[in-house]
Amino acid sequence: MTLTKILLKNGIKEMISENEDHFKKNIEYALSLKLNDSIREVKNTVSEKLFENHTFTKNSEELQEFVKFTQEAGEGKAIFQDGSLLNITEKQIELVKSLFESLNAKNRAHMVKEVLQSSAKFKQHVEFAEKIKGLQ
Repeated sequence: MTLTKILLKNGIKEMISENEDHFKKNIEYALSLKLNDSIREVKNTVSEKLFENHTFTKNSEELQEFVKFTQEAGEGKAIFQDGSLLNITEKQIELVKSLFESLNAKNRAHMVKEVLQSSAKFKQHVEFAEKIKGLQ
């Protein structure tokens, strides 16, 4: 090898070793972007699978009962069938409504019974709706 090639090769090695941390950070950043994209894609696929075969009935008894409950409750205290009281927010109502709309008729009926039953059941459905929303 000529002296120029040796110096060039050593210079490249030296540059790489000096900038190794920078290269690692760029590689980590690129990989984290790809990982986030993959996670987002999986979440979208899961959401589509969860909601793809649900029927939406606009005028069901469950819907009417649920709408009545949410209108009466509004933002403030809601009284449940077991006599418990709970301060509910508009956000909680919207979360439970979106969950309700995503269910098939059988599951809607079951959900309405539970939501109206007690404040504890209502809270469980709100938490579940938040988790589902987080997947979307």
